[in-house]
Amino acid sequence: MEDFEVEIEDPMQDPEELAQDPPEPAVPAAQPVVQAAVFALAPGLVAINVPIDYSTRIGASLYSAGTQSLPIKFDGEVENVSTFVDGLLARAREMGWTHPQASICTVPVTRNGQRMAYNLIEEYGRYTLEELRTHVLTYYNQATRTAQYANMMYYCILNSITEEANNRIINEQDKYVINGISSGPLLFKFLMTVVTIDTRATVTNLRMDLSNLDTYISVVQFDIDKFNLYVKEKCKQLRNRGETSQDVLVNLFKAYEMIPDAIFHNWLIRKKENYEEGADMNPDSLMLDALNRYQSLKREGKWQSTTPESQKIVALTAQIHEMQKMLKGTNFKLSSKKSTSKNKFGKNTKDKRKSSKPMKKRNNDEDAWKKIPPSNNDPKKKIVKGKEFHWCDEHMAWGRHKPDDCHLKQQRMNAQTSTNVSNNEQVSNATVFAPEDQENILASLAMILKE
Repeated sequence: MEDFEVEIEDPMQDPEELAQDPPEPAVPAAQPVVQAAVFALAPGLVAINVPIDYSTRIGASLYSAGTQSLPIKFDGEVENVSTFVDGLLARAREMGWTHPQASICTVPVTRNGQRMAYNLIEEYGRYTLEELRTHVLTYYNQATRTAQYANMMYYCILNSITEEANNRIINEQDKYVINGISSGPLLFKFLMTVVTIDTRATVTNLRMDLSNLDTYISVVQFDIDKFNLYVKEKCKQLRNRGETSQDVLVNLFKAYEMIPDAIFHNWLIRKKENYEEGADMNPDSLMLDALNRYQSLKREGKWQSTTPESQKIVALTAQIHEMQKMLKGTNFKLSSKKSTSKNKFGKNTKDKRKSSKPMKKRNNDEDAWKKIPPSNNDPKKKIVKGKEFHWCDEHMAWGRHKPDDCHLKQQRMNAQTSTNVSNNEQVSNATVFAPEDQENILASLAMILKE
């Protein structure tokens, strides 16, 4: 048996010997290649110029995201069109349906030899179904991202409408299906046509609705929030059809003037005066200012609240009703008309008694500035001739007292606190008159009670 010699490295070997034969250096591991990130605002915008591969997990997830239902389902009612349109437009932007390289939301049309383009969703009333079909025929059966997006939109809409809305279009598939291929843009346009009935009468009715705002505001019980939403919806429906109304601002002033609230009424008078004197104002800015004023008064508990004068009117009215009950069945009649008497010639003569109300002295020209209210952005405190003045909403004038120290405000608050429940019920059903009318009404009622 042969002997084998195994050479074992001596751990105590001289370092100089080891240095003469150094080990080979280790080869560094290969670094992974980091690819640059592809920027896009949404997954549907990546590689927009090539079709989506639905056989991949990413492609399948894109299809699922594009076809899922919108947050709020559309019931096919015209008052809910804006909610549906806004939701569909948000989905279109998210999924890339509006991208110029694969847009299904641009509708090119030629009219009178001129080429124009309309937005499929926002301007659905400005093109016809036939014009849209002509455009869809250029891409509906092509292997492109545009054709895929049109199919996505189709199933997105179907998943986002109620059974009632679906029943209105189910028997008209020839309007939105071409050779067995479904088109989302055609389905959307046909659905809007069915719901809104796009005719000249539609535009006329929208204009009439905007001209009758002073009647509608009482329908919503003077809720300015609901009222403003109604106005914006009507204006939006006009814009969707390429129409506008130049009288919206005037109609808004007329409607707001119908609100039975003295504080709001005084505020509105100032706004109207500023507008007539040249201040920049449009329907949106007026509606926003009115809404802010409305919400502020509600928070402070002053919305449609009553003044001491209003409470007196209610109390006097109640006394008159009681007197009418007591005098019922007698020959005595209580009337609010001025008393008349006959002279010796048998002709009626009117009661020429004058009101005991003293006439207000005219302010001097030097004090005319005290009646000019500050604008929205101006402070409600200023120094005049070394004296500090504050704007008071109760007096509607500049005064030396601070608003919180106003005695009229304290009297009003005390009167509201001391009013019992029964009076509150009567006041809530009463009409709140403007301040300039209240004193005349009080004087007239007092005269009636004396007669």
